Order: sequence, then structure tokens, then C-alpha cells
Amino acid sequence: MKQYIDMSDEELVIAYRQGDQKCFQELYKRYQRKIFSYILVSVKNKEITNDIFQEVFFKVINTIQSGNYREEGKFAQWIIRITHNAVIDHFRYQKKYATSPSNEDDDNGNYVFDNISVNNYISPEDILIKKENKVLIQQAVSTLSKKQQEVIYLRLNEDKCFREIANVQNISINTALGRMRYAIMNVKKKINPYI
Repeated sequence: MKQYIDMSDEELVIAYRQGDQKCFQELYKRYQRKIFSYILVSVKNKEITNDIFQEVFFKVINTIQSGNYREEGKFAQWIIRITHNAVIDHFRYQKKYATSPSNEDDDNGNYVFDNISVNNYISPEDILIKKENKVLIQQAVSTLSKKQQEVIYLRLNEDKCFREIANVQNISINTALGRMRYAIMNVKKKINPYI
């Protein structure tokens, strides 16, 4: 049997569709830097780049697993087109909707902007994927140490800068940054098998 590294993109896609998760990991390794760089050059913001990057790979996963991937061209061209469209959607969204610096939850625990899309239509599949991803992330965060959870909460929910987080936790800025870095790494490890 061929090693994953020796397989073509198309062979990896077919094997992944048939259930071999390691094939997707190989595709991810091949394209993660290229996709991330493409987005970062376009949006010039690491946080936004991370969000779009995740959207791209969720779309790739769901398209392949649902059997909607058509091998009309090369996989590389297809994933770049998805990335390009995701970046365009980001800029359309920014232009169409004024964004709020706050990510405050409503009474039901939903983010205020969860249900806004560029064309005012979110497919049921997109809603389900978004909910599943949110649950996965929440479960992963709940496994972190209390200190890491607190850094994430202060940064994402209260929009505090790392200097403020350091003051709240009575630690150095470097320690606050380190806790956030390790928290993100730990969350990624937990959710990686599912994406």
C-alpha cells in the first residue's frame, strides 16, 4: 500500500471519502501554509485569518464527506477557489454589516451576529455545522485548566487586552500570552480528530 505522502491529492480525497481520516490529515499538511498565507496576505489580520482558515477547511471537509466534491480539475485549484471565495465573502460581509467590537451573548447564549450572513440566507447545513463546531470548541475549552479557561474568557468574552488579563490574574503579560497560546494549542489538539 502507498504511503500517504506518495498519494496524489485525488487519491487522498477518494480514500478520505471512504473513511480514511489520515488522508485528510495529509491534505491538510499539504495545503495549510499556502491557504493560511493566502488569507493573511488578503485580510492582514491573524484572528480574522484563523476564522476564515477554519471556515475553508470545514467547507472542504463537508463538501468531500457529503459526496459533492467533483474531480473536474485539480484539488489545489479547488481549495484555492474556496479560499478566494471565503475572503471575498469576508469583505462583502464587512462592507454590508457594521461589526460590533463586542461578542456579547443574548439570553439564549447565542452570539448576537451568529445568524447574519452575506446574502441573508444560511443553509440548514451551515447552521448545523456551526452549532456542532461551537459545541466541539466548548467541550474542548471545558477540559482546559481553570487558569487557561479564565484567559480565554477574559480575552474572547470580555474583550480584554493581555495587559488587562495580566492585571486581573496578577501575572506577567508573558504568562498571560503563554496561557492563551497553550489554551489554543490544547483546544486544537482536542478538536483536530473531528475536523
